[in-house]
Amino acid sequence: MKKLFHKLGIVSCLAVSLPAMAASEFTVQNGTWVVTSEVNGQPGRGMAIDVQDGTLVMQVYNYETSGEPTFHLASGPIANERFNGPLSRYRGGRHFGSGPLEGVVDGSPGDVEVKFTSATTGTVQFPGEPVVGISRFRFDGLANNLLAPQGSMELWAAVELDANQKPIDMWTLVLGTDGESQTTGLSAAVSSSGRAPDAGSRCAFIQTVQLFRCGFQLLDEDRNPIGMASLELRRELDGMVGTITRSTAPNAPRKLVGGRLIAMGAQHFTADVPVTTPDFLALAAGSQPEPGTWVVGPELNGRPGRGMALDVQNGTFVMQVYNYEANGAPTFHLATGPFADGQAVASLIRYSGGRFFGSGALSGRESANAGEVSVSFTTPTTGYVRFPGEPAVPIQRFQFAAAQAPQPESLLGRWAFIDSNGRRFDSYDMTAVAGGRVTGGGKQCAYESTAYGTVRCTESVYDNATHKTVYVSDYRFTPGTAGRALGVSMRIDNQGQLTSDTRVVAVMRAVDRDGVLAGLGPLIKP
Repeated sequence: MKKLFHKLGIVSCLAVSLPAMAASEFTVQNGTWVVTSEVNGQPGRGMAIDVQDGTLVMQVYNYETSGEPTFHLASGPIANERFNGPLSRYRGGRHFGSGPLEGVVDGSPGDVEVKFTSATTGTVQFPGEPVVGISRFRFDGLANNLLAPQGSMELWAAVELDANQKPIDMWTLVLGTDGESQTTGLSAAVSSSGRAPDAGSRCAFIQTVQLFRCGFQLLDEDRNPIGMASLELRRELDGMVGTITRSTAPNAPRKLVGGRLIAMGAQHFTADVPVTTPDFLALAAGSQPEPGTWVVGPELNGRPGRGMALDVQNGTFVMQVYNYEANGAPTFHLATGPFADGQAVASLIRYSGGRFFGSGALSGRESANAGEVSVSFTTPTTGYVRFPGEPAVPIQRFQFAAAQAPQPESLLGRWAFIDSNGRRFDSYDMTAVAGGRVTGGGKQCAYESTAYGTVRCTESVYDNATHKTVYVSDYRFTPGTAGRALGVSMRIDNQGQLTSDTRVVAVMRAVDRDGVLAGLGPLIKP
């Protein structure tokens, strides 16, 4: 597996245009959320939360006073990590095998208020209920003292920030856990300013502060010692926050924000992000879908319809389907099962008897099996689904951000690139839009269709001697919704021309166009 990583040196169809959110120290993790105090191993209620570009879409799966399953939808802008808005109920849309049907709004039980305290925690107040804590639902089975599932390796990107949240370096970290000894550590750590020894480094889990501490000797390009480095990391699902402290500046730790790119176990290679480099694309047995709201592509028409919330963690697939009964009543179905090679097959279970708004404690029970659903994913944002009694149809990640691909505004923010093999780091601070591209500091990015990706970011200078534009850097990648990707760095010759030589680059947007920082939030030490 080390040889593999050496290549890197190691619902409802909404039309939304809403105000952007204020700057934040974290990016809310999309996916399945739960009321923390209600998690008891019994069927209950939950939420699918999706935040894009300052807009929140939340689907609540719960029950009627009669005990029948139902769902409610809320959407709107976030300000200061807080959302408040009405919950809408629908009826009359598609049921399994029904063919085209459109839903209609069927009233509201009242407003819901959500406040996020970190990327994975917050509070909610449903109609007629007190404020309660909520959290990102974890079903990955990963113990707190392990950096990665046993016997696997994961490739992460972590951007190093200065005090003004400007990217100044970027690390590719290969996290692994030995399957027998359960030893957790960095199999590789590479940045433009130093690297860990080839043997990697063990990491210690500090129970009192719930974080990992990894210390290692820093080496230069020629593998000569240049000091020591200490990483303190906290990871949760596909997000990371941490600090790095160098022995040359022991009193000046710098913040790290990161995310997972790929995962590899003994029998699988899964891409969490869009992969445009042919080498890695050939290795991937399948893509892991981005967590959040998904829709059937041909049904996306701006009218209320059915939808899905997808979540995959460590080989387990969870899908909530928001649809309707034959009599038009809203309902939901839940499917869970193993996920491998970009595919899953599971039974769609209907539940009844759980909590309704203001009811107090109630546990649901299985009431019917609607049949099997099968899914397969071609990229982290596209795939196919086959519902009971229906043919396979394309599905896609629901994009409702005010600025989305291929709008150039969707590329605004602070981007970081690391070519670990060539030990080259670049930071692109995209602040303005002009002529179909985003620009900043003499650099520019734009959507274009090439063999290597859909976005090209370049920095160029004009050579007065040759009267030619010389490209200093040239990156091609397909950005994911989470702002992470594996792309390519096109090599430039001394005449400023592209060569046939390409290198793999890790890509990450550290700060989005609204000043929202990637990662989990402040590295709090209890």
